[in-house]
Amino acid sequence: MFDEILVLLGKITTAWTNAWNTGVGVSIIEHILHIITNINNTIGALAKNFGNAWDKASIGQKIFEDIDGLADIILGTLMI
Repeated sequence: MFDEILVLLGKITTAWTNAWNTGVGVSIIEHILHIITNINNTIGALAKNFGNAWDKASIGQKIFEDIDGLADIILGTLMI
């Protein structure tokens, strides 16, 4: 029984390798690399624009001041 499974896996591997080597493998890798590049470019643009928004009018500092103020209120309330 186990031998038949190994034979089948061998056939599947051979078929997949033959299909991959017809040029489809290169095309698949090119598509994957293109997708990864697009994702990287998108994340980079988001990070840049988020950074610009964060710095504009000290928004980042104001956000943390508000968070700190909220934490202070909560902790002060718990001390009662």
